[in-house]
Amino acid sequence: MSCCKKLPTLATLLLLAISAPAQEVTAGVYGVVMDASGAVVPNATVRLRNAGTGRAYQTVSDESGNYSVVLLPMGIYEPKSGSWGGRSGMK
Repeated sequence: MSCCKKLPTLATLLLLAISAPAQEVTAGVYGVVMDASGAVVPNATVRLRNAGTGRAYQTVSDESGNYSVVLLPMGIYEPKSGSWGGRSGMK
């Protein structure tokens, strides 16, 4: 095959490689913050720390105590919460 005949094929492969999006595996953590009596805790700060990298992520629970942290790299996360009446803890 001559050089000129290979060029369209090479250009097509290059175009496909550029247009193909990279696939990244991510995860999400969802939950509800509750106090010791089982009542939901709105506006609680929720922190997640990746046990492998030490990187921390933070969000705040909504008015129903719900929280979510999405697009996290895969790993093991240690949750912590607080910011309500001096109490801290999370299950």
